[in-house]
Amino acid sequence: MLWGRYCVTKPKPFETRKLTVVAQDPSVRKSGRILKTRLTIPAESMTPGPGGARVRVIDYDTRSGTYYRPRRNRLLEDLYEDISDDEILSNPDFHAQNVYAIVSSTLARFEAALGRHVSWAFKDSAHQVKIAPHAFQDANAFYSRDDEALAFGYFRGRKAPWVFTCLSFDIVAHEATHAVLDGIRPGFDRPSSPDQAAFHEAFADIIALLSVLQNPEIVDFALGPDAKGSKGMLKKSQLDFEHLDDALLFNLAEQMGRELDPFRNQALRKSIDLPYGNHFDKEEFLEPHRRGEILVAAILNAFLSVWVQRLQPVIGVQSKLANRARVVEEGCKAASHLQKIAIRALDYLPPTEVTFGDFLSALITADVDVCHDDSVYNYRDRLLDAFADYHIVPSSSTAEQKGKWKNPDGAITYGFSHFESMQSNAEAVYRFFVENRKTFKANDQAFTRVLSVRPVVRTGPDGFVLRETVAEVMHTLRVRASELTRLKIKKPVNMPNAQIVELYGGNTLVFNDYGNLKYNIGTGVTSRRQSDRLNFLWGDGEFASRSRASKTFADLHRRIAMRQRVPAEEGW
Repeated sequence: MLWGRYCVTKPKPFETRKLTVVAQDPSVRKSGRILKTRLTIPAESMTPGPGGARVRVIDYDTRSGTYYRPRRNRLLEDLYEDISDDEILSNPDFHAQNVYAIVSSTLARFEAALGRHVSWAFKDSAHQVKIAPHAFQDANAFYSRDDEALAFGYFRGRKAPWVFTCLSFDIVAHEATHAVLDGIRPGFDRPSSPDQAAFHEAFADIIALLSVLQNPEIVDFALGPDAKGSKGMLKKSQLDFEHLDDALLFNLAEQMGRELDPFRNQALRKSIDLPYGNHFDKEEFLEPHRRGEILVAAILNAFLSVWVQRLQPVIGVQSKLANRARVVEEGCKAASHLQKIAIRALDYLPPTEVTFGDFLSALITADVDVCHDDSVYNYRDRLLDAFADYHIVPSSSTAEQKGKWKNPDGAITYGFSHFESMQSNAEAVYRFFVENRKTFKANDQAFTRVLSVRPVVRTGPDGFVLRETVAEVMHTLRVRASELTRLKIKKPVNMPNAQIVELYGGNTLVFNDYGNLKYNIGTGVTSRRQSDRLNFLWGDGEFASRSRASKTFADLHRRIAMRQRVPAEEGW
């Protein structure tokens, strides 16, 4: 059938399909061949591009003015399972499939973990993110909210003739995560503390790296070749924390950064090297990418710790050998489970002014609520230990579980609230909030609005089903600097009394399936964090030039690229 001028190919209901992608990037090769994998993604009606309901590839090169005509035949089929290395590097249709599959897979993983659909943060509530695999000739890639797009560059490499960022799995997943996170938490791009500035980059790295580590081909490759006569078995001595750290992550990191070193964030390589200890007060860790490495390092160390724990039944007590396939399988499972916990944690974060300690409490709470028994692999204890190694302390704790968000303080009134309407209606949630304004210690002068109301259904690893409603409430207050003292907020040194200051606060309200409030997560506009936030922004020149407010994700990535500028050359 025809839809406009495009041919639409429809799958059967509830189908999934597999598409071939580059497993990491073209520099990662096994037996001389580029390592590939096949991603399982939800099937959907397809238009040339490829394009689906939420993701659409529009391949236009702004440098040369070239529009690459999309593939139109057999859109639901994977035509590239046996693709040659030369064709991987030269076929724009495969490049389009590569970005479409990775972005679709990333979105699907978010929606499966969150138990709900995710919207983009685009103006006019646009439903599709557009992807340009060959957007420009430069060593960069970025997400743009204004353009509703993910743009990937290409450039001359040190060894390879051309390097295409659209062929790097973790770069594509990283930019896709920026777009998804922006849709879920649009307040995280506001000028704020160093932690919030770093969180977007760190979280995008975490999801991208854990996505890569779910590809068995990559994990198997990174473990190194089989020893002679090993018959697919690994020695027990190869499977402790230190050996897996060296064999897997350093081996993978060396391959990942060969060609992309001039612009990529290098989070994996730098985070592995990051020693334990407190790095927060060091000047270099005020830069968002650098500070984000602290969070990435904590997650990677937790991943390795969980993987080692999962291998204990595989190795056994007496055995000195372990089946290589099982080692790979347990590594992929650890990455998958940890990624789900990290994604679910987004619903347990405040809408703004987020800190790394908030994220740790959100991780613990997200896992407690769907997995009451953590005694087998101890994910929560390992997360707490790994974060503690980098001096990240949870923002909350309870008697039952260290790091978990506490239940609401004070008496909650439901006199004017209706359970059914509060599951989806922002006005009903606002009425509930106003009714309990004093309990929530909200400032009466702040402008308050409900940003979203999201009913969710999550399923734990043991089949337990959790139903909740998550609502975001945002507060904004504009005052003169002279009024800060009255609000018990410290005015930055040398800030003029007439300076206009915007204060942000917010609450994430989590209701159970009976409509009772489980968690009130967040800070008000006059919280203790405001003093540190304003002091940082004033010292960073935010009020003088508004520079940080205008910085986009592209700008952050471009600052990395400018460390080593790649000159433009003729097209590929």
